[in-house]
This record gives sequence, structure tokens and C-alpha cells, in this order.
Amino acid sequence: MQAKKIPNFNDEFDIKLLLHITRKNILYTVAFVAIALTIAFLYLRYSYPLYQTKALIQLDIEDKTNKFLLNTMNFDEGKSSLIGRIELLRSPFFIKKALAKLPLEVSYYRKGTILNYEQYKTNPYVVEAQVNNPEIYGTPIYLEFLGKNKYAISYSLPGGITRDSEFLISEKAMFPEVTLNISFQTFGSGKMPPPNITKSTYFFILNKPDDIVTYYSQRLYINIANQEAKTISITYNDRNPDKAADIVNAVAEEFIAYDVEKKSESADKILDFIDKQMALSYDQLIQAENNLEAFRQEHGID
Repeated sequence: MQAKKIPNFNDEFDIKLLLHITRKNILYTVAFVAIALTIAFLYLRYSYPLYQTKALIQLDIEDKTNKFLLNTMNFDEGKSSLIGRIELLRSPFFIKKALAKLPLEVSYYRKGTILNYEQYKTNPYVVEAQVNNPEIYGTPIYLEFLGKNKYAISYSLPGGITRDSEFLISEKAMFPEVTLNISFQTFGSGKMPPPNITKSTYFFILNKPDDIVTYYSQRLYINIANQEAKTISITYNDRNPDKAADIVNAVAEEFIAYDVEKKSESADKILDFIDKQMALSYDQLIQAENNLEAFRQEHGID
């Protein structure tokens, strides 16, 4: 029986065959590459960039003041631990106090063709709001300037409720849910509208005060960076680089102020403790002198 010859096609690379297949399917190859490049371009062009800011805080836990108090007054050393400081930084009360210094009550945006851009500290106008109905919180309120002295407000609420009205810049926009006062930021020599403000559509969102701390604390990462060096890292990610930096700096600065205040309080406790010890020692010295004088008189010693 004659043995069947097995071709060595799998063992050798045939360049001619590869070129033949490529020429035959050149249109599919070009189409695939073009689609891949188009998708990559659209993703990079129409996706929000994410910025990260990070701060490091080095702690001086074993300072002389606290060490003195711990050794002399039996203070709980755990209160000054690294973990205790981190829990303080993560606490809602502390974060609320830090974020209170930033303009986060109202979020300003400029509406784009595809993407919307947050105008953190770059908003050309300022909104002062008096909320009458909590449903307005979190609702995009659209603002269009119709001229230097006129603007239009529109928004929609659940249940098919829509509001759309025009106002003069000198009057308040009054709705059942909210009363708004719109004014221009200081531009040039005074509060004048910036150029081309009528060519853009803006919107803003009123943030519920109780939700501000919850929203930002969930995106704020506070961890031990190096336990031996006693450093804590504070990290925040946001689409706006300026806001991300401000949030991290606000938390770090608030903690530094808190730490200075606590060290000052510890120093005051040290001084108070020393004063009490001096007063006690003085009383003991007087008592010892009186006892010595009585002993001398009792035994006739000059």
C-alpha cells in the first residue's frame, strides 16, 4: 500500500501565499484599520478626561507634648495613632467643614454639541437661589442669554412639568420651585457680560447641601501611604482638574489647621498641669516648713 504524502504546508512559511491572500482581501483589511482608527479617534475626542490629584501629609504623632501627657497623665495613646487620624479625615463632619470653603452649592456647565463642560470657577455668571421645593435639587436648569439685559430660564421636572420664561437681568426669576437671581461675574472694569456670551447655552445644577458631603466623600480616597514615615495620602479624581486640586488642598489644609489647634490645646494642658503641680509643690513645701518649725519648738532646737 502506497503511503500518502503529507504536505509540509504547516512547517514552512509561504510568503507568496500570504501576499496572495492579502491582495485578495485588501479592501477588508483597509476597512478594518479605518474603522479601528475612527473608533479610537472618537473615543479620545468625545470622552471626558479624568484628572487625579494627590497630597501627602506627614504626621508628627510622637510629639513631645503628647508624649509628656501620655507619660504623666495616662492619656490614651490610641487617640493619637495614625489610624485615628485617617478616621478623622474620613469623617463626614470633617469633610463637610473642609468642603464648606469651596463653591460647591451650584455646579455650572456650558452645553456643547456632544459633551458638556463644567465651568468650575470659570462661570461667567453667578446664581443665587432660594429653594421652595426640594425637587429642584439635581435638576439641570438651562440658561440662555438673549442679550446684555435679558435671559431665558427653562427646566423640566418629573411628571411632565416644564418651566420656560424670559427675564430681565435686573429682575429675579421666580418659579414655584425656586427663586433665582442671575448676575454677571466681574469682567473688566465691572459686572459686565463677557464677549460672545449670547452664543453659548449654559445650565447649572443646584446641589442639595446634605448630598454634597456624601457625593465627594465617596470619591475621596484617604489611606496610609507609608506607615514607617507616618504619611497619609489624600487622592481625588475628577473631570475638572482645578476642582480636584481644590478638594484635595481643602482637606489637607483643614487637617493641618486642626492639627495645629490640637497641639495648641495640648500645650495649654501642659501649662495647666505644670501650674497645678507647682501649686501643689508649694503647699507641700509650706506644710513641710511648718512641721519642721513645730518639731524645733517641741524639742527646743534653735
